Amino acid sequence: GIFIERLLFSAKLSVDELIWEHTMFPYYTAFMTNEKSNAVFEAMKCGNRMSIENMVGIPMSKIKTPQFLRYCPCCYKEDVSNLGESYWRRLPQIPGVIYCPIHKVLYKDSVVDVTTANLDYVCADDDVCNEKLINDEDIAVYKDLNEIYVKNVQWLMQNRIRSPPNYISSFYIDRLRERELASYVGNIKMMEFVNVFEGHYSIKYLELMQSAVYKEGRNSWLKLFVRNTNKNRITLRHLLMLQFLNVQLAQLFEMKPVVGKRQKRKSDRVPIFSIEERKARWLMLID
Repeated sequence: GIFIERLLFSAKLSVDELIWEHTMFPYYTAFMTNEKSNAVFEAMKCGNRMSIENMVGIPMSKIKTPQFLRYCPCCYKEDVSNLGESYWRRLPQIPGVIYCPIHKVLYKDSVVDVTTANLDYVCADDDVCNEKLINDEDIAVYKDLNEIYVKNVQWLMQNRIRSPPNYISSFYIDRLRERELASYVGNIKMMEFVNVFEGHYSIKYLELMQSAVYKEGRNSWLKLFVRNTNKNRITLRHLLMLQFLNVQLAQLFEMKPVVGKRQKRKSDRVPIFSIEERKARWLMLID
Protein backbone atom coordinates (compact mmCIF):
# COMPACT_ATOMS: atom_id res chain seq x y z
CA GLY A 1 0.00 0.00 0.00
CA ILE A 2 2.82 2.41 0.87
CA PHE A 3 4.64 1.47 -2.32
CA ILE A 4 1.57 2.25 -4.46
CA GLU A 5 1.09 5.62 -2.71
CA ARG A 6 4.62 6.63 -3.66
CA LEU A 7 4.27 5.80 -7.34
CA LEU A 8 3.58 8.50 -9.90
CA PHE A 9 -0.10 8.79 -10.78
CA SER A 10 0.74 7.81 -14.36
CA ALA A 11 1.78 4.34 -13.17
CA LYS A 12 -1.89 3.42 -12.66
CA LEU A 13 -0.96 0.34 -10.63
CA SER A 14 -3.32 -0.72 -7.85
CA VAL A 15 -2.58 -2.69 -4.69
CA ASP A 16 -4.87 -5.44 -5.97
CA GLU A 17 -3.02 -5.70 -9.27
CA LEU A 18 0.38 -5.62 -7.59
CA ILE A 19 -0.42 -8.46 -5.17
CA TRP A 20 -2.26 -10.71 -7.62
CA GLU A 21 -0.06 -10.22 -10.68
CA HIS A 22 3.39 -9.53 -9.28
CA THR A 23 3.76 -11.56 -6.06
CA MET A 24 3.54 -15.22 -5.02
CA PHE A 25 0.19 -14.62 -3.31
CA PRO A 26 -1.97 -16.55 -5.86
CA TYR A 27 0.18 -19.67 -5.54
CA TYR A 28 0.49 -19.88 -1.76
CA THR A 29 -3.13 -19.04 -0.97
CA ALA A 30 -4.93 -20.94 -3.76
CA PHE A 31 -6.10 -23.76 -1.48
CA MET A 32 -6.74 -21.69 1.64
CA THR A 33 -10.13 -20.65 2.95
CA ASN A 34 -11.34 -17.22 1.88
CA GLU A 35 -10.91 -16.04 5.47
CA LYS A 36 -7.23 -17.01 5.66
CA SER A 37 -6.51 -15.82 2.14
CA ASN A 38 -8.08 -12.42 2.85
CA ALA A 39 -6.03 -12.14 6.06
CA VAL A 40 -2.81 -12.70 4.07
CA PHE A 41 -3.91 -10.15 1.48
CA GLU A 42 -4.58 -7.52 4.14
CA ALA A 43 -1.24 -8.23 5.83
CA MET A 44 0.54 -7.69 2.52
CA LYS A 45 -1.48 -4.60 1.73
CA CYS A 46 -1.11 -2.85 5.09
CA GLY A 47 2.38 -4.01 5.99
CA ASN A 48 1.52 -5.05 9.54
CA ARG A 49 4.03 -6.82 11.76
CA MET A 50 2.66 -10.29 11.09
CA SER A 51 5.01 -12.61 9.20
CA ILE A 52 3.46 -13.32 5.81
CA GLU A 53 5.65 -16.42 5.46
CA ASN A 54 4.28 -17.81 8.73
CA MET A 55 0.71 -17.10 7.67
CA VAL A 56 1.06 -19.23 4.54
CA GLY A 57 3.11 -21.90 6.34
CA ILE A 58 6.47 -21.55 4.57
CA PRO A 59 8.81 -21.91 7.61
CA MET A 60 7.16 -25.14 8.83
CA SER A 61 6.64 -26.60 5.36
CA LYS A 62 8.44 -29.72 4.19
CA ILE A 63 8.75 -28.01 0.80
CA LYS A 64 11.70 -25.65 0.73
CA THR A 65 11.72 -22.62 -1.54
CA PRO A 66 14.69 -22.06 -3.92
CA GLN A 67 17.74 -20.60 -2.16
CA PHE A 68 18.68 -18.43 -5.15
CA LEU A 69 16.62 -16.35 -7.56
CA ARG A 70 16.10 -18.43 -10.68
CA TYR A 71 15.75 -17.61 -14.36
CA CYS A 72 15.53 -19.07 -17.87
CA PRO A 73 18.72 -18.40 -19.87
CA CYS A 74 16.70 -18.19 -23.11
CA CYS A 75 14.25 -15.68 -21.64
CA TYR A 76 17.22 -13.71 -20.35
CA LYS A 77 18.86 -13.66 -23.79
CA GLU A 78 15.63 -12.54 -25.49
CA ASP A 79 15.00 -9.83 -22.88
CA VAL A 80 18.45 -8.31 -23.37
CA SER A 81 18.05 -8.46 -27.15
CA ASN A 82 14.53 -7.03 -27.26
CA LEU A 83 14.41 -4.78 -24.20
CA GLY A 84 18.01 -4.00 -23.45
CA GLU A 85 17.69 -5.56 -19.98
CA SER A 86 16.02 -8.47 -18.22
CA TYR A 87 13.88 -8.83 -15.10
CA TRP A 88 12.97 -11.42 -12.49
CA ARG A 89 9.86 -13.51 -13.12
CA ARG A 90 7.60 -15.21 -10.56
CA LEU A 91 7.29 -18.62 -12.18
CA PRO A 92 10.92 -19.81 -11.76
CA GLN A 93 10.80 -19.00 -8.03
CA ILE A 94 7.94 -21.44 -7.34
CA PRO A 95 8.89 -24.79 -5.75
CA GLY A 96 8.72 -27.70 -8.18
CA VAL A 97 8.87 -25.55 -11.33
CA ILE A 98 11.88 -26.97 -13.15
CA TYR A 99 11.33 -26.19 -16.84
CA CYS A 100 10.58 -22.96 -18.68
CA PRO A 101 7.20 -23.50 -20.41
CA ILE A 102 8.21 -21.23 -23.32
CA HIS A 103 11.65 -22.57 -24.23
CA LYS A 104 11.43 -26.05 -22.63
CA VAL A 105 14.84 -25.62 -20.99
CA LEU A 106 15.83 -26.01 -17.35
CA TYR A 107 15.65 -22.98 -15.11
CA LYS A 108 18.97 -21.91 -13.60
CA ASP A 109 20.05 -20.54 -10.25
CA SER A 110 21.46 -17.02 -10.38
CA VAL A 111 24.08 -15.96 -7.83
CA VAL A 112 21.48 -13.87 -5.98
CA ASP A 113 20.62 -15.35 -2.60
CA VAL A 114 16.90 -14.96 -1.87
CA THR A 115 17.61 -13.48 1.56
CA THR A 116 19.78 -10.83 -0.08
CA ALA A 117 17.10 -10.09 -2.66
CA ASN A 118 14.70 -9.24 0.17
CA LEU A 119 17.03 -6.48 1.40
CA ASP A 120 18.61 -5.01 -1.73
CA TYR A 121 17.58 -4.44 -5.30
CA VAL A 122 19.58 -6.71 -7.60
CA CYS A 123 19.12 -6.33 -11.34
CA ALA A 124 18.91 -9.45 -13.55
CA ASP A 125 22.00 -8.51 -15.56
CA ASP A 126 25.31 -10.05 -16.67
CA ASP A 127 26.70 -9.83 -13.16
CA VAL A 128 24.24 -12.43 -11.87
CA CYS A 129 22.84 -14.19 -14.99
CA ASN A 130 24.10 -15.63 -18.27
CA GLU A 131 22.84 -17.35 -21.43
CA LYS A 132 24.46 -20.75 -20.86
CA LEU A 133 22.00 -23.66 -20.95
CA ILE A 134 21.95 -26.52 -18.45
CA ASN A 135 21.72 -30.12 -19.64
CA ASP A 136 20.82 -32.73 -17.05
CA GLU A 137 19.89 -36.14 -18.45
CA ASP A 138 18.75 -37.37 -15.03
CA ILE A 139 16.09 -34.65 -14.89
CA ALA A 140 15.24 -34.65 -18.60
CA VAL A 141 13.26 -37.90 -18.27
CA TYR A 142 10.73 -36.04 -16.08
CA LYS A 143 10.22 -33.16 -18.51
CA ASP A 144 6.71 -34.16 -19.59
CA LEU A 145 5.56 -34.66 -15.99
CA ASN A 146 6.94 -31.31 -14.95
CA GLU A 147 5.43 -29.48 -17.91
CA ILE A 148 1.95 -30.50 -16.70
CA TYR A 149 2.80 -29.27 -13.20
CA VAL A 150 4.06 -25.95 -14.59
CA LYS A 151 0.87 -25.46 -16.64
CA ASN A 152 -1.19 -26.01 -13.51
CA VAL A 153 0.92 -23.48 -11.61
CA GLN A 154 0.36 -20.96 -14.40
CA TRP A 155 -3.40 -21.57 -14.25
CA LEU A 156 -3.38 -20.89 -10.51
CA MET A 157 -1.43 -17.68 -11.00
CA GLN A 158 -3.89 -16.44 -13.62
CA ASN A 159 -7.19 -17.32 -11.91
CA ARG A 160 -8.52 -15.83 -8.72
CA ILE A 161 -10.16 -18.90 -7.26
CA ARG A 162 -10.60 -20.50 -3.83
CA SER A 163 -12.15 -23.75 -2.60
CA PRO A 164 -12.87 -24.79 1.02
CA PRO A 165 -10.42 -27.44 2.35
CA ASN A 166 -13.27 -29.75 3.43
CA TYR A 167 -14.73 -29.65 -0.08
CA ILE A 168 -11.34 -30.48 -1.59
CA SER A 169 -10.92 -33.49 0.72
CA SER A 170 -14.31 -34.84 -0.30
CA PHE A 171 -13.49 -34.17 -3.96
CA TYR A 172 -10.31 -36.25 -3.66
CA ILE A 173 -12.14 -39.12 -1.95
CA ASP A 174 -14.76 -39.17 -4.73
CA ARG A 175 -12.08 -39.32 -7.43
CA LEU A 176 -10.17 -42.06 -5.56
CA ARG A 177 -13.41 -44.02 -5.16
CA GLU A 178 -13.91 -43.84 -8.93
CA ARG A 179 -10.49 -45.44 -9.34
CA GLU A 180 -11.31 -48.08 -6.71
CA LEU A 181 -8.64 -46.66 -4.41
CA ALA A 182 -11.22 -45.82 -1.75
CA SER A 183 -14.02 -47.91 -0.28
CA TYR A 184 -17.75 -47.20 -0.51
CA VAL A 185 -17.70 -45.29 2.78
CA GLY A 186 -14.59 -43.33 1.75
CA ASN A 187 -11.76 -45.19 3.50
CA ILE A 188 -8.58 -44.93 1.43
CA LYS A 189 -6.94 -48.21 0.37
CA MET A 190 -3.63 -46.77 1.44
CA MET A 191 -1.09 -49.38 0.36
CA GLU A 192 -2.66 -49.72 -3.07
CA PHE A 193 -2.96 -45.94 -3.37
CA VAL A 194 0.72 -45.39 -2.53
CA ASN A 195 1.86 -48.04 -5.00
CA VAL A 196 -0.20 -46.59 -7.85
CA PHE A 197 0.84 -43.02 -6.94
CA GLU A 198 4.55 -43.88 -6.91
CA GLY A 199 4.15 -45.85 -10.12
CA HIS A 200 2.58 -42.85 -11.82
CA TYR A 201 5.38 -40.44 -10.88
CA SER A 202 8.38 -42.63 -9.90
CA ILE A 203 10.13 -42.32 -6.56
CA LYS A 204 12.94 -40.21 -8.06
CA TYR A 205 10.57 -37.61 -9.48
CA LEU A 206 8.75 -37.38 -6.14
CA GLU A 207 12.12 -36.84 -4.46
CA LEU A 208 12.88 -34.11 -7.00
CA MET A 209 9.54 -32.51 -6.06
CA GLN A 210 10.36 -32.85 -2.32
CA SER A 211 7.41 -35.21 -1.95
CA ALA A 212 8.77 -38.74 -1.54
CA VAL A 213 5.87 -40.60 0.06
CA TYR A 214 7.74 -42.35 2.89
CA LYS A 215 10.41 -39.71 3.47
CA GLU A 216 8.45 -38.21 6.37
CA GLY A 217 8.10 -41.40 8.37
CA ARG A 218 5.21 -43.73 9.02
CA ASN A 219 2.56 -41.02 8.70
CA SER A 220 3.46 -40.10 5.13
CA TRP A 221 2.25 -36.83 3.63
CA LEU A 222 0.01 -38.75 1.23
CA LYS A 223 -1.81 -40.42 4.11
CA LEU A 224 -2.31 -37.15 5.98
CA PHE A 225 -3.19 -35.30 2.81
CA VAL A 226 -6.44 -37.11 2.09
CA ARG A 227 -7.81 -36.70 5.60
CA ASN A 228 -10.69 -34.30 6.06
CA THR A 229 -8.92 -31.44 7.82
CA ASN A 230 -8.92 -27.66 7.91
CA LYS A 231 -5.13 -27.62 8.16
CA ASN A 232 -3.45 -25.74 5.33
CA ARG A 233 -1.91 -28.18 2.88
CA ILE A 234 0.95 -27.48 0.50
CA THR A 235 0.02 -26.17 -2.95
CA LEU A 236 2.70 -28.25 -4.68
CA ARG A 237 1.18 -31.44 -3.29
CA HIS A 238 -2.35 -30.41 -4.25
CA LEU A 239 -1.08 -30.07 -7.81
CA LEU A 240 0.64 -33.46 -7.66
CA MET A 241 -2.59 -35.02 -6.43
CA LEU A 242 -4.71 -33.40 -9.15
CA GLN A 243 -2.21 -34.36 -11.85
CA PHE A 244 -2.26 -37.96 -10.60
CA LEU A 245 -6.07 -37.97 -10.70
CA ASN A 246 -5.98 -36.47 -14.22
CA VAL A 247 -8.20 -33.62 -13.05
CA GLN A 248 -8.14 -30.20 -14.66
CA LEU A 249 -7.86 -27.45 -12.06
CA ALA A 250 -10.99 -25.80 -13.41
CA GLN A 251 -12.94 -28.98 -12.57
CA LEU A 252 -11.96 -28.74 -8.90
CA PHE A 253 -13.04 -25.14 -8.59
CA GLU A 254 -16.39 -25.65 -10.30
CA MET A 255 -17.60 -26.72 -6.84
CA LYS A 256 -19.97 -29.43 -8.08
CA PRO A 257 -21.69 -31.61 -5.43
CA VAL A 258 -19.38 -34.10 -3.72
CA VAL A 259 -19.94 -37.06 -1.41
CA GLY A 260 -16.61 -37.71 0.31
CA LYS A 261 -17.01 -39.81 3.44
CA ARG A 262 -20.34 -41.64 3.45
CA GLN A 263 -22.37 -42.22 6.57
CA LYS A 264 -22.34 -45.84 7.65
CA ARG A 265 -25.62 -47.56 6.91
CA LYS A 266 -27.78 -47.92 9.96
CA SER A 267 -29.54 -51.23 10.29
CA ASP A 268 -33.04 -51.23 11.84
CA ARG A 269 -32.76 -54.89 12.72
CA VAL A 270 -35.93 -56.48 14.01
CA PRO A 271 -35.43 -59.70 16.01
CA ILE A 272 -37.23 -62.80 14.75
CA PHE A 273 -38.81 -63.34 18.18
CA SER A 274 -39.92 -60.82 20.76
CA ILE A 275 -38.44 -61.04 24.26
CA GLU A 276 -41.63 -62.72 25.54
CA GLU A 277 -41.54 -65.31 22.77
CA ARG A 278 -37.90 -66.11 23.47
CA LYS A 279 -38.66 -66.40 27.19
CA ALA A 280 -41.49 -68.86 26.49
CA ARG A 281 -39.28 -71.00 24.24
CA TRP A 282 -36.52 -71.03 26.84
CA LEU A 283 -38.95 -72.21 29.53
CA MET A 284 -40.12 -74.97 27.22
CA LEU A 285 -36.55 -76.15 26.76
CA ILE A 286 -35.99 -76.18 30.55
CA ASP A 287 -39.12 -78.25 31.09
